[in-house]
Amino acid sequence: ITMAELPDAAGKSARAFVCQTLNPWGFPAKDRSGRLDMIEAPHLGRLMEKVHGPVQPAPLRLTYTPLALPAPSAAAAAPDGAPSHGN
Repeated sequence: ITMAELPDAAGKSARAFVCQTLNPWGFPAKDRSGRLDMIEAPHLGRLMEKVHGPVQPAPLRLTYTPLALPAPSAAAAAPDGAPSHGN
């Protein structure tokens, strides 16, 4: 976690904790609890409460887009009479 001065929406600098590794500022950070947002308020007590609090269910905190795999082509299929893997 890095305490840093970051610009707010109005461009004014404000302190904040940067808590995630992949952040746009390149600050060193790592949240092993999975409970912290990328930016947290600069209050150590609230940060510790959040770390020790309940974790959100995986479907709410983990988002990804599954890959759509293409159907195998006829050329990739085993020719007639040729052994196939798994048989």
